[in-house]
Amino acid sequence: MPPWAPPTGFQQDYMQNNPANPQFHNACPPHHAMPLPLPSQHLPTAEIPDIISWFSSLDQDEQHSKDGILFQPFGDVLQEKGFLRISQLSPDFVKIPALQDWLGIEVGTTILIMQYVQEDLEMLRAGQCIFPTEMNHI
Repeated sequence: MPPWAPPTGFQQDYMQNNPANPQFHNACPPHHAMPLPLPSQHLPTAEIPDIISWFSSLDQDEQHSKDGILFQPFGDVLQEKGFLRISQLSPDFVKIPALQDWLGIEVGTTILIMQYVQEDLEMLRAGQCIFPTEMNHI
């Protein structure tokens, strides 16, 4: 168990004593809210955006596209390597030098992609609805 995890049984005891606590409801929090992810939060693989749609969405997003990087081709390259969901780009599975080599890009762009993946997965885990439904289907 990670050091930041609550003591065993904490969440269950807390729910029994505080059933109205909104932290444990499935509603999306306000966009400005920055809830801390709970270790028990699990995001089903089917709810994670597919690799092609996600990279294409980066090109459509004003914030992600402001540096002039064309992300869409990276989704195609990674799909050819068997990647289906953005969660597969987790640093638990993929290291920066490998991703850099596969995509033929500079290390800074590679890190940026990994940061975007991490941010978007955290938003999904927090219940913030950031992707259209059609992005979740391959």
